[in-house]
Amino acid sequence: MRPVTVTLALMAFLLGSGAACGQTYTIKIKRDPGEGKSVLVREVDRQGGYARVLDGAGKVLEEQKPDVMKEVEYTTTILKTGQPRPLKFKRTYTKATVTQGAKSIALPYQGRTLVFEMGAKGNTYQAVAEGTPELKPEQFGDVLRTLNDDDEDKDRLFLPGKPVRVGEAWVVDARKIADKWGKDFGGEVDTARAQVTGKLLRAYEKNGQQWGTVEVSIDLPFKSMRGLTLAEPGTFSFKAVMDTAIDGSAAAGVMRISGVMAYKLTRQRNDDKRTLDTRVEFINEKTAQEQN
Repeated sequence: MRPVTVTLALMAFLLGSGAACGQTYTIKIKRDPGEGKSVLVREVDRQGGYARVLDGAGKVLEEQKPDVMKEVEYTTTILKTGQPRPLKFKRTYTKATVTQGAKSIALPYQGRTLVFEMGAKGNTYQAVAEGTPELKPEQFGDVLRTLNDDDEDKDRLFLPGKPVRVGEAWVVDARKIADKWGKDFGGEVDTARAQVTGKLLRAYEKNGQQWGTVEVSIDLPFKSMRGLTLAEPGTFSFKAVMDTAIDGSAAAGVMRISGVMAYKLTRQRNDDKRTLDTRVEFINEKTAQEQN
């Protein structure tokens, strides 16, 4: 009887797996907790690569190899909700450091609380620091720039426009991504060759919520950069993997982004030719935990 029992159990498992594979999921991502709620964020951003100046024969005249790591840990509390982004919130930074090589420095807002409020036009944040000594806006300008460059509509472009199954991939309209990011980098993207895809890698339940792992891959060839036409296409490519509540029930999860940006700019003055050969490699790791 044992072989029959095992066979029946295997059949039940396979049938159950087939049902699970057929299930579809409408992916919704929640960026911020509700009003009065908080989320603890830890983020590490690493950048490497090189910047070289070459002569007409390809000889390296100058070279820099940045090795920079930024680490932040902060608690965000939503003071007033809004759509699509909170109208007012605060961040309390327990850690904010930048390390270059063997040297590490604390940023001015480490150990401080910054209060952000949406401006009258509804598209940019302004901020003040609580407590003393007084912090001037330029002392936390990097935070403001990141927030004000952020675009929730751009994030939504990466999501599928329909329910998807585990293992199912979708194609994102690369033209919309190219238009937005081309402006961010001061360049023109070759939209005919640009590719943006997404895929639902996994779906599972956690604490009564529907969680999942989503992967997004981007490959944007650039025709121009910083207003200058490139002799050969530049590249901006990365892969992002996010594990979070895909039913929009929680602003928590883990995300890892890794990628590269590379391009060459050439300047010719009479017989003097110079080429700036740039390659930026980056890794960003971020975790978010909702607080009780």
